[in-house]
Amino acid sequence: MSGRVCEPCRGNGSTEHLAAVCRLFLCVKLGDNATTTHGKLHQAFGDDAVSRAPTFRWHNMFSEGRTVVGDEQRSGRPSTTRTGDNTARLRDLFDPIEDKQSK
Repeated sequence: MSGRVCEPCRGNGSTEHLAAVCRLFLCVKLGDNATTTHGKLHQAFGDDAVSRAPTFRWHNMFSEGRTVVGDEQRSGRPSTTRTGDNTARLRDLFDPIEDKQSK
C-alpha cells in the first residue's frame, strides 16, 4: 500500500493510515453507525482522527461487505511517474525557455 493514495480518504498508505482504517473496520464490525464511529475516533484521537467524510465513505464500504482494509489495485495511470530519465527530459525542455526569459 505504501506510496499509493487511498481512494476513499486520499490517505498516503502509511502505517498510521492503515491503522485508522482498521479502527473504522472494527467499529463497523461492532455494529456502530457512521456517526458513532466518527465520534469515537474523534474522542480517542482528537485532531489526528480520520475526518468525517472519509469516515463515512469507509464505514459505508465496510457495511456493504468490504473486508479489505488496504487500498485495492486500480487500473489507469500510476500515481507517480518520476524517473531520472523523465526529469532529465523535462529539464532539457524547460532550460532553453528559462534562458530566454532571463535575457
